[in-house]
Amino acid sequence: MDACTFADRCVGGVCTGGAAAVCNDGNPCTVDTCESPTGCATSNLTDFDWLTCAFASPAIVDACPTLPQRIRKPFDQGEAAGAKAADVTGRRARQLLKVAIKAWRKAAQRAERTPSGDDFSPACAAAVMQAADVLIDRARQLRLDL
Repeated sequence: MDACTFADRCVGGVCTGGAAAVCNDGNPCTVDTCESPTGCATSNLTDFDWLTCAFASPAIVDACPTLPQRIRKPFDQGEAAGAKAADVTGRRARQLLKVAIKAWRKAAQRAERTPSGDDFSPACAAAVMQAADVLIDRARQLRLDL
């Protein structure tokens, strides 16, 4: 039997797999795989890949049906700088990560200062600030590793 297929059948000592398991945790910041002996498994994206997906994480998507442009814009700028940093090395990568950190810090500050309203909740502000903190920490670590 294979944990990555359903309705496996064995007839006359010959086993065949059924339909393949769909492994998707709905989080764009993880890699979803299926391991034959154990089934679905997830692992976090690494390094630069993670920097370009965090804003789409379920925590933000669930808490923020809409996000004011004044907060979304610096988040997007940070992600763009993080993506560019992945394509270069050395000093230029460190500079781009510094730009990303600054943009994410700005997004968090704006989220903290934006008053709650119909289109922006305290839960959304908290999700944005938490995501920004994680992004900043990861970008700082990447800068140190370069």
